[in-house]
Amino acid sequence: MNYKDYLPYLSKDILMGPSSLIILEELLTKHPLIMNEDKMILDLGCGKGLTSLILAKETNALIFANNLWIDKKR
Repeated sequence: MNYKDYLPYLSKDILMGPSSLIILEELLTKHPLIMNEDKMILDLGCGKGLTSLILAKETNALIFANNLWIDKKR
């Protein structure tokens, strides 16, 4: 994974915390996931789903994402 591939997805409205892309890149580099479409990932506390989107693209797994403090009106 190269976090620079996902820079077009970044905006002030999407980012929920610092360096989520860099942290995810480090995680996937140091501990590569061997996944396919039969595998599932649960992304709890996903914010607005940026990390879920990246996990889906990078792993080809089925992603379930959940977050409790995002305003649903936006």
